[in-house]
Amino acid sequence: AAASNQTLVGMGKKPAAAAKTKGLKGGKAAVDDDEDSILNAALEAASVERGEAATHSAKGEACAAQGELAQAIRHFTDAIAADPNNGIHFVKRSAVHQKQGRGADSLADAKRAAALGGASTEETASCHCQLGLVLFCHGQLQAAHEAYEQGLKQYAQHAGCLQGRDEALLALEMQKGGHPDPVKAADDLEVQELLTLPTPEEVLGKGFEVVQLMVGECTKPLSFLLATTITEEAIISPNTCAMLKMPITRTVDLTNVSFKGGQTVGDIKGCQVTSFLQLQIATKALKATLHGMLGLPFLQKYDIVFDRVRKEQHFKEANAFSEATKTGGSRLGVTHLSGIALPAGLLGLPVKMQSKEGTWRAFLGLVDTSSMFSTISWQTAIELGLATGEEDLGLKDAVKVAGASRTGVVEMPLVNVKMNLCSAPEGGGFKIKVDSSGITKEDMEAGGVGKGWDASVDAESLNPCVEFGAVNAAIGDALTFAMLGDSAVGSFNGGVLIGQDVLAQVPRLCLSLSANQVWLDPPGRIVDTPAI
Repeated sequence: AAASNQTLVGMGKKPAAAAKTKGLKGGKAAVDDDEDSILNAALEAASVERGEAATHSAKGEACAAQGELAQAIRHFTDAIAADPNNGIHFVKRSAVHQKQGRGADSLADAKRAAALGGASTEETASCHCQLGLVLFCHGQLQAAHEAYEQGLKQYAQHAGCLQGRDEALLALEMQKGGHPDPVKAADDLEVQELLTLPTPEEVLGKGFEVVQLMVGECTKPLSFLLATTITEEAIISPNTCAMLKMPITRTVDLTNVSFKGGQTVGDIKGCQVTSFLQLQIATKALKATLHGMLGLPFLQKYDIVFDRVRKEQHFKEANAFSEATKTGGSRLGVTHLSGIALPAGLLGLPVKMQSKEGTWRAFLGLVDTSSMFSTISWQTAIELGLATGEEDLGLKDAVKVAGASRTGVVEMPLVNVKMNLCSAPEGGGFKIKVDSSGITKEDMEAGGVGKGWDASVDAESLNPCVEFGAVNAAIGDALTFAMLGDSAVGSFNGGVLIGQDVLAQVPRLCLSLSANQVWLDPPGRIVDTPAI
């Protein structure tokens, strides 16, 4: 196009007589019109090529998601042929080469992607991110770190570059001599290793995360699961009670409690002594030891950072995160999600999901660190088109998992779903929906309980939202939902229980349960769990 423009300008100057007849102004206008038409034609052709590339790229992504890697390579190669100066197509082909174990091809494409860049600063950061990932896999840690830093110069909040940079830095530190000890920040009350109970492949979901406490005269640290849906401050098992040389009664007082690192907690009065489901799961399925659980009254005393890259957890004073946002203190996650204050101190977040018809729907989600897997209620499953009801014959042969519900332990079918966690609109944004039948006179006379309730919000109004990889979630009315029941209106019918399978995808999670606020680094690499 540039060469054609130069030729036309020269032609516009040749016929002097015509220029005298038409006037200089008219001659220049004719040349400008010709230049504009050629430029427009070039832009139109480029747009068509980009459209073709986008079509090939989408087909490649679909094939890659289905495991059809050879076909995905062909589609990405066609995308490159149609739009050869866009590095993002090389990124996608590099990722598939990587899955195939073709390291040299993957690295070549990643280098080409970083050299070309993308159509935006964020896409250009993605090009550098892929190069960093491939270099990391090749053991070139310093070069990987530099590639991630280049990406962050393009787009400072790029999730993949943030996660990759932290992983590369940790790996470089470990090269010098083992895993580094947790580093205590200036505003930390306690920092200790983030202990996540291992999850065997045959077990659904992700393992619990625990904190270690010293109790009384016991010289051994005790492992407590962090439970954001337990209303008691602490629960211990009967075995733990005996280990502490205390009489096994309904409740006990735990005295002289401190974190393993030495930070004083004080006494925990009225600690429940009982067995609990998570204890059985840890013992039988995870082959791990749990001594108890710490619930909302305990957790609301602290702001907590879960750094899964460095395997550290930091405990700060409650509302320290809010102060950090004003003073620029401790690094929080790059995305801030405002939560919803719910009864009993539960933390709510809007969850956006796509229905089978392709429309986006939003539901009230409950953050539950004590559940290894996520659960969606039957009402939510119906609204998403995943089920017609509890007797749906389409779910008869689905894989099922045992789960605690309002009616006891039941079999819950599994469905493969993707979730986006979102920030609540100002003022909460949710509208309470009482069952269409309402609370009738007959209901009141029969026991004063209505048909139940749920909450709705406009999915399009939610911003920001964070995408997570697909998980195998259970369908059922989880026992936790019963905590939102109302004595007059009835039980809570809709909603999503956000379990560890979703939360563990976040490389850095900051919870301020007293303020109902969440900060996180979005997953740097979206990995969809295959359907069971």
